Amino acid sequence: MIDREKKRGERLILEKKRPVVLASIGSDVKYHLETKNVSSHGFFLEFENPDRFPFTKASMMEVWLDTGKEEPVFLNAKMIRLISEKDKDASLWGVGIAIKIVQISKENDERLKAYIEKEIENTKNKIVHEDLMGLSIKASVE
Repeated sequence: MIDREKKRGERLILEKKRPVVLASIGSDVKYHLETKNVSSHGFFLEFENPDRFPFTKASMMEVWLDTGKEEPVFLNAKMIRLISEKDKDASLWGVGIAIKIVQISKENDERLKAYIEKEIENTKNKIVHEDLMGLSIKASVE
């Protein structure tokens, strides 16, 4: 039996938000958002009023994730879920939009996975360090 978590990949809950830019394919209009929730399959984007999100589930988006490196990770994605204030999951994730990666080049996929692995390793090291010092843990890996 396949381990569902391994199949889905690791989800990273970042301590520091990362900038994400969205646009309709070929559009010059850019939307600047942030994420703390990243996986190799998609992101959860914080958005103050998700009901006013300018894309639908049918919309294909161009997405740039700023990983803090010289070049952002570029991919195409679709919205898969809106979480509004009324949604029961808003207390867990906040309000925003979940997007699913539908197309990514091999190079960008490798860069995204390397970024996630590096951040998870840094988080594990931080958790171990904070545990040894008896401090509270601020970062988590799901």
